[in-house]
Formats: sequence, structure tokens, C-alpha cells
Amino acid sequence: MRKSITEKKEKIKQKFNLINNKALGAQSALLVLILFALSNTASFILGALSIKEYRQTAAIVSLQTQKAEIADAVRMQSINTVFASRHGKKYYFAWCKAGQKIKPANKVYFKDEKEAQKHGYTLSKSCK
Repeated sequence: MRKSITEKKEKIKQKFNLINNKALGAQSALLVLILFALSNTASFILGALSIKEYRQTAAIVSLQTQKAEIADAVRMQSINTVFASRHGKKYYFAWCKAGQKIKPANKVYFKDEKEAQKHGYTLSKSCK
């Protein structure tokens, strides 16, 4: 039994449609794969940028802290440096251990002993 030409055409069309549907399915899968890859890449880049920004901020804070510590150390190196606490009534020299406990933010500096005394401060016993 021979199949008619129309039947053969129909069979060919069915196979073509099947192939077309598989191709569309493969294209959809490829599109999903590409979108997934792009999404992951974008997430990675954003994460890397946020880490970089965090490190820069941390570095700036660290540099500011170091700068303040260096400035305080430079002030303290001078043997003539006289300072006091904003909250106390005693003044100290740079070499006094008791004065080293005062937080840098609370220190008030004077040109010399006379200036400290003029502002009502008296010499700490630990500096005598």
C-alpha cells in the first residue's frame, strides 16, 4: 500500500512542527540560561562594588583616627606641653603618667604653666 502524496505532506509537516517546537524549547532554555548568567554576574559586580566602598570607608576612618593620634603624639612630644582635662582642675606635663589617661577629645592645651594657672588649674601631684 502506497501512501498518497497528501498523507506524506502531512507527515512531513508534523515532523517539521515537532522540530520547530523542540527548537523553540531549546531557544527558551538558552534564553533562561543567559538571563541566569547575567543575573549572577550583576549580583557579583554589585557585591564587589559594595565591598570596595566599605573598604574605602574603613580606610578613611582609619586614616582619620591615625591622623588624630599622630597630632596628639606631636603635641605630647614637647616637654613644655601643658594640658588638662576639660572636666578636671589639674594640669599635667606630657611626661606625666596620670595625664596620659585623659582621652584626647577631653584635653585642653596651654602654652605654658602660667597660662594653665591663669585658667584656674593646679599642677597634678603626679607631675611634681
